[in-house]
Amino acid sequence: TFNVKPPYVEAAINAGFDVFSLANNHTNDQGSEGMIKTREYFEGKRKDGIYSAGIKAVGTTNLTYQLIEKNDWKILFVATTEILNSYANRSMIDFIAPNADRRELFCQELKKLREENPCDIFILSIHTCEDEYVHAITDTRRNLYRKYIESGVDIIWANHPHLAKEWEIFTKDENSKPYALAMYALGNTISAQRTNPQFEKPETNRDYTGDGYLIQVKFEKLDENVAQQKQRTFEIAEVSPYLITTYINPNWQYVIQRLNDDFIQKLRDSNRTQWADYLSARKTLMEKIHGKVVIE
Repeated sequence: TFNVKPPYVEAAINAGFDVFSLANNHTNDQGSEGMIKTREYFEGKRKDGIYSAGIKAVGTTNLTYQLIEKNDWKILFVATTEILNSYANRSMIDFIAPNADRRELFCQELKKLREENPCDIFILSIHTCEDEYVHAITDTRRNLYRKYIESGVDIIWANHPHLAKEWEIFTKDENSKPYALAMYALGNTISAQRTNPQFEKPETNRDYTGDGYLIQVKFEKLDENVAQQKQRTFEIAEVSPYLITTYINPNWQYVIQRLNDDFIQKLRDSNRTQWADYLSARKTLMEKIHGKVVIE
């Protein structure tokens, strides 16, 4: 069971994070008191432009959500989990049980939520019920995300496997810009799971927990007439992945770094040759995981 103190979140905020999912398999590790305190903390941050979803107010039943207005854009954000370590107090969490009936009902909830909250972009965070440390994406998962996109979601941001999987960029035809994005898992942004890096065998499956992707997505608003014709207000102009790694420095501190040739060269220059060779191999392995365009 886990919990952290406010400085941990404040460090993330200071690093630039401003939207948080509170729904995952550890949400109720500290019981109802922990969830109430977590929700109160993030409610207090709302005035600073920090948004969150995933934990319900006591006595409510509907999905939590945030409608974020920024620079003439409206962004609807929902955060859910398909898995819990304990089912106690599950009514306080945006929990979507991983069965066909509940997922079908969830599709209806997503449609209704978008209808009631007109927005430019609808982002759905899902903490998934699937095997950890597995790269493969099942057909069941792919089909589920297509249903969610058909229900009004534009961006699916999934997590839980602790390693990166490919992502899919959806477009209508070869000449059209994308209209939706499904990120099946981007790996660990912050990881202390790289406790025993296999320097001689960097392809070891557990070593993937130390690397991940940050993805920058740029959107363009459509002309009003075009927007009416396409029944959406934007197109995806660019999807840019940035490879990151958890590097352990000589003081045994975990440091998040861009995993690129410049950083690898800095390691060589500082005589950390073992780490340089290891991360060079890890970079090659990670670059095999990438996005692909799906023509619907």
